[in-house]
This record gives sequence, C-alpha cells and structure tokens, in this order.
Amino acid sequence: MMKKFKFGSFGALAILLVFIYACSDNGTDSDYPRTKYPQIKDYSRKTIVGTVINADSVPQAHARIYITGVDSTTQHAYIMDSTEADKNGYYSIVTDGDKHRYRLLAKTTTDPDTLFGFETYVYTFWDTPYPDSFEFDIEVGEPASVQFYLRYRDYDSICLEGSFACATITENDREKGFVIIRDVPPGSYETYTGWRDGKANANPLLLRPKHIRAGSTYFWANGFLKGHEAGTLDLSIPPKALAILDSAKLPHILNNLIIPVFKKENYDALMDDRGNEIIMSKAKNETDSSRFWIIPDSIGYANQKIRWIDAFDQNEQRQKRNLWLLYSKINADSIDIGYDFNPWDSSYAVSFWIESLSDSRKQVSLVSVGNDSLGFKITQCPKNTRQICMRILDKNDSTSIDSTIYCSEKIFDSKRHHLSIVIHKDLVMIAIDGKTVYETSMDLTMNFFKALRYSIIGDIPMKNFIVYKIDKDIRTPNDNDWTRLKAWLMAFYELQASVSSDK
Repeated sequence: MMKKFKFGSFGALAILLVFIYACSDNGTDSDYPRTKYPQIKDYSRKTIVGTVINADSVPQAHARIYITGVDSTTQHAYIMDSTEADKNGYYSIVTDGDKHRYRLLAKTTTDPDTLFGFETYVYTFWDTPYPDSFEFDIEVGEPASVQFYLRYRDYDSICLEGSFACATITENDREKGFVIIRDVPPGSYETYTGWRDGKANANPLLLRPKHIRAGSTYFWANGFLKGHEAGTLDLSIPPKALAILDSAKLPHILNNLIIPVFKKENYDALMDDRGNEIIMSKAKNETDSSRFWIIPDSIGYANQKIRWIDAFDQNEQRQKRNLWLLYSKINADSIDIGYDFNPWDSSYAVSFWIESLSDSRKQVSLVSVGNDSLGFKITQCPKNTRQICMRILDKNDSTSIDSTIYCSEKIFDSKRHHLSIVIHKDLVMIAIDGKTVYETSMDLTMNFFKALRYSIIGDIPMKNFIVYKIDKDIRTPNDNDWTRLKAWLMAFYELQASVSSDK
C-alpha cells in the first residue's frame, strides 16, 4: 500500500528545539522526552518509508524524521521514534503508532533555514497483520503561523497536537484578544490542546483534519480553524461623512454600515481583527457573481484591518437581522419582508438608486409601503414635478396622521440619484445623494410600523433596493441631535457611489 503526503516548512535551525521546550519542558534535540511505548502485539509495529523533498521535489539529504505521540495524561507531545534520511532523502522507520494514529514530523538542516513538515494519520486497523508498511513522501518548507483568538478560551498556554508548535499566553495577549502560535510545521492537524492551571483541555480544530500550508498565516476563531489570509480589505469612512462627524466633534466610528464589496478570486470569507467573521450577503437579481454586501460591526477605528480568508469551508450566505431586503435590481413588484421583520423595533429604512425621468412625464410613483391607511408613499410631486413628495398615513381610532412632505431638492432631472427614507422611533428623515434634505418628528403608532412589512415598487426601475433597520445606538444619550445618523447615511451613499458597476 502506498500513500503520499506533502508537508510544509519552518524557520531557523533552532525552531524545533523551541517547540519541544515549550511543550514538554525539555531543551535540546538530544533531550527530547522519550516514552517507551508498550508493544501490544508483534505485528503492531509498522514500517514507514519514503523520501523527504522540498517544494521543488528536490530530495533533502540527511533530514531527520520523528514519530511523535501525545501523552494521554498531560497531553504533552513526546518523541516515540526517530531516524535520519540518507543522502538521497530516503528514510525508513519502524514504529508502534500512538493508539491507531501516528504523527510524523520531519526537519532538514538546509542552509540558512530549517524546513519542517508534519502529518497526522489515523489507521484504525494498525494492530492487524496487513499491511505491514506505508510509504510517504514528505514535502518540507517554510513555517506557518496560527492567530488564535481567545474569546471564551481562558488558557495559560496552547499547542497544536503532537507538533511542538506552542505559545504561552501573556496578559498582553489577553488584552489584544489573541495569541500567535508561530513556527507551525505545515501539514494536517486535527486538534489543539489548551492548558489552564496545569489542566489540559483537548479540542478539535475543525470537524475533520485540515492542512496548514507552508508560509501562510491561519486564523482560529469561534471554535474553528477558519483558513489562511489571502489579502486585506481597506475600509474607511468616506470624506463627506467624516466632515459631518467632525462638525459635531463625534468620534470617527460608524456601526453596521451596509457596504458593497467585490470578492477577489476564490476568497471565501472576511474576518475583522477581533476574530469576527463578517457576513457576506448576495443581492437578489444580482448579475455580478463577485459582488456581495457586508455589514461590519464598525469601521473607522485606529489600525483596523479586515482580512480576506481562503476558508476551509465556505459558509452558507445569509443576512444580518437588521438587513431585511436586498435587491440588485427591481421593477414593478410587490414585496413581503417576511417573518424577519420586527415592527417592535420601531425602525424602518429603505434606500435605492434611480435613473430618473425628466419632469415632462406625468406624476409617477416610486414606492408605496404599507396600505391605504397605514404606511407611506414616495411619488413625484404633482405641482413641482422635479421634486419628490412623501405622504405618511397613520389612521387609527384615536389618532390620525395624513401628512405630505415636500422635498425642495430636484430629483426628476434625468440624472442618477440615491434616496434614503428613514423612520426611526419618532424621527422621519429623507436623504438624497447622502445629504439629509428633510427631518421631522412624528408620533407614529405601533400599527403604523406593523404595516411596513409590505411594499409595492412603482413606475421607475431601481438599483440596490435595500430595506433595513437603523442600529439602536445610532444616537447615544450624549448626542444633541441626529448628526451621527446623517453621517451614516452619507457614508452609506458614498461607499456605493464609489463602486463603478453602480454608476
């Protein structure tokens, strides 16, 4: 039986010695902790043969190969057997394995770096007579690293199974929220072990073994090894929105912005620098397979870094709870938000782009939300046909509102425009091309918000039609007005306007 595996690579000649010292309190190659493994049956010993090669398939003369085990009590790694490859990189080693499992670690002495490879392999019938040998070509290369986020993980130290790749967690690491396990031998891993007050806790990295590539940086968060970094996404608050924040001396932070992004190559996920995966949503009727929408928890804070992750497993696309409807293009349609809609939040917003008509046409309807007695309508004004009007209806037994809002900004001028209508608590706000053109207060009832679940798209095709709710913290107790929301709407517009396919 022949089986070939590829392994990755590592840093300097002393790296392996550091691994072993960190995991097992031993300091030199000659002092590797060795535990005599009990032989269950004579035929439990297997012969493993193969060649140690580099990424260019060049044999690595006199590479050292170790069979590692994990102590069942302390969970620390130790060396079970070792051998040295010949001048052609060929090796042969006889081992008992570690409970139907073996972990094989290889290192070279290639100048100027030492290269490493690691593999975990489970063979359920290890203690049966056949087969009595396995063949593995081991590819060695540069070291990898794993950035391990510590949320819900209160450890003093951590190691990747059987590889001697470990890290001690400091108070500084706890403040940052992560620790970096450096000099990780590339290869397949199943578990890691964390220690707290001397007590070991072994955990899976994923539901099945995952291969760590040479020279890459991987990220572990929320219970899983996500994948390796494939690039970064530069997100910052646009200039006009920054100016609005500055006008009120507010911090340069905006939360839960809805932002279009374009996925590069086969990058599967986005992760912020706190270890949170950023959900990517696909718009309905989208024709560009690379475009998605994201809602980061916040943007604008110092040294922010958002990473593209080449993920092991691509998550199912879904939407955040505050994003109800998302259409790339829509025209003359009736829409039901569905069960995700929560009127008790008393927050509703709708935004869209229109390639508007001139004022020579008869009065047109853009969107009607609700019904004939509860809701609102956005139409072309009957008299000044370059402007829009918003009629708000909240007719109840005890109160009745029938109010028409006239916006002075011209929008029916044969140009492209972006509209945002926000109804949040008692606030009604309209923004055109990011600029707030109208705001007022209205005492609207819960029946009004319940009716907003239904929408009818009118006479003009729309792009990037989005229905969402505003974050409850958009105005803090220290804010004097709605400046933060005005900056949010401006940034929302600017980030879309900068995307060429929306123009």
